[in-house]
Amino acid sequence: MTRADLLPTKITITDDASASERYAASMLQSHLQIACPDLTFTVGPPKGSRPGSEIIVGPGASLHYGLPAETLTGLGNESYYLGYFAPPLVGSVVLTGGIGSTRSTIYAVYSMLTDVIGFNFFAHDETAPPMECLSDVPHFDITNSPAFEYRDNNQFQPTTQLDWSTAVAYNGRVTDATHGNYVKYADPPGFVHTSYNILAFPDSTWQNHPPPALYKAHPEWFWPRGAAGASTYGQLCWSNASLVAFVTEQARKILCADANATILSISQNDNGEQCEDPAEKAVNDKEGSPIGALLNAVNAVADALADEFPHVAFDTLAYQWTRSAPTSGLKPRPNVIIRLCTIECDFAHPLTHENNAPFQKDMAAWAALSKRTYIWDYVTNFQHYVAPFPNWHVLVPNLRFFHEHGVQGVFEEGTYNTPGGDLVQLKDYLLAKALWNPNIDDDDATTQFLGYYYDSAAVHVKTYMDAMVEGIDGSAYYMHESFDVNAPFLTPALLLRSAQAFANASAAVASKDVRFMRRVEEAALPVMYVALFRWDELRAYASSAKLTWPYNETLRPQFDEFKRVYQAVGIKVLDEAGHTIDWMESVLFPTSGGLLSLVGGRDRSSSRRGSSLHWRAS
Repeated sequence: MTRADLLPTKITITDDASASERYAASMLQSHLQIACPDLTFTVGPPKGSRPGSEIIVGPGASLHYGLPAETLTGLGNESYYLGYFAPPLVGSVVLTGGIGSTRSTIYAVYSMLTDVIGFNFFAHDETAPPMECLSDVPHFDITNSPAFEYRDNNQFQPTTQLDWSTAVAYNGRVTDATHGNYVKYADPPGFVHTSYNILAFPDSTWQNHPPPALYKAHPEWFWPRGAAGASTYGQLCWSNASLVAFVTEQARKILCADANATILSISQNDNGEQCEDPAEKAVNDKEGSPIGALLNAVNAVADALADEFPHVAFDTLAYQWTRSAPTSGLKPRPNVIIRLCTIECDFAHPLTHENNAPFQKDMAAWAALSKRTYIWDYVTNFQHYVAPFPNWHVLVPNLRFFHEHGVQGVFEEGTYNTPGGDLVQLKDYLLAKALWNPNIDDDDATTQFLGYYYDSAAVHVKTYMDAMVEGIDGSAYYMHESFDVNAPFLTPALLLRSAQAFANASAAVASKDVRFMRRVEEAALPVMYVALFRWDELRAYASSAKLTWPYNETLRPQFDEFKRVYQAVGIKVLDEAGHTIDWMESVLFPTSGGLLSLVGGRDRSSSRRGSSLHWRAS
């Protein structure tokens, strides 16, 4: 990188380029025009057999001008090649993915925009352009690949803002051909908990009980059994050879019907009804884990279909009662994905913390057995979406931990059915950056994000973040993925300190662009949410401690303020169970009696505790 040349203004792409390659060229043109308004950037096909000073986008144009085909060999959908005035195309910039790739040329373009031109795509509503037009482009060439082949986050922003999620290289389950498509699970049977769905195919409706005809013909396949079993959402007994043969044929039919699928989930249902058949227990005892019979079955299906569907992997869960790895030497086949779930972990501390020692053991055991391990991780409080969930400081270290253990894919489950949550934009950004490169400086990335997204309020938002982490550390709290608003770390002193931080944040941006005030108001909701439920307690504490009261004097106007911001953000529900602002109002202002179902008395997690990993969106 000792030489540099002027930035070319001609963007070259072939006439027969794919929709995603045309999209990449269009994004490159529009962003370069923003960065360099005094220049004019054009998009067109190659002219002649030798390039001039051009930015060559995609494999078609690159090969047309003489880039060796072996340069693109093996790039696939996730890796890309960058050539900045490098031989043999020394007069041009080359941005390309592999031959036939649907995504990687897009990644090459956004690599240039971020790493060379100087853009930063913080959120769908905050793109930071470079300070000035780059006059000279350095010379180098490189092939770049992500740390994780599968990078999914089902929070609201990544799944609804496709331009942004593509720019930051999420490749999960919600996109289209223009944006490069995605890592596709066959659907039906769906993304997870597919046991009954596989049996019921081609019926594509979600199955919450055994298919009646099959239950009648093969009761030995199911658990529990008897009259109650026919209507119970239970499990399969995978040690039955006839069941495995039937699932194999169903899997073949499913994959023939879904030619674009690259993964088929063959996974346990979301309950604790583990098969207790003696034959099943004998297999599991032999293999040294409750996953034994299931993994043997998935291996058998994978072996039977490997030659017919070489591009497909078969995915199963290591989740709750199947989380521990076999000790017998049983291994998943190379075309089998083990999706290890973190649901029991402490999400306020890194996975390397002693609180997470059981998961460390399971992670190490699976790493020794599995060639292709994915992770199902959790990044919100499913019992109270709009409540503090201080995990921003562990997101990147945890992805680093996964990468060190050979994990190849990660799914982050968060607030998937509504906007809103605790600093979700920051979390989405950090996750995207670290899913590509877990060795980023997460402190620096956080500082950059806060500065651009909250402007002069950034220091006060950081005060809130630091206070929450101190609260966790001070209380030694083990933060599950579901907890109530009276969690021990949410002390009155911490909540009032945090509320004051947001009052200061609002004052800091009062004269700035209105977007910053709106963002501060959204960021302040989690603390306000808890305060509304614990109003009298906090008022009494503030009075006794002689602390400034940061809210309205009475509950009703403060709730109205919460509701105003809730509606402005577009929040739909307050938790995974679907409670809305109307429910919250009815609890805070009951028509008769006291707050009998407020905090701690009513188990709002009941639907989740029995069924914790059930995101089924297609």
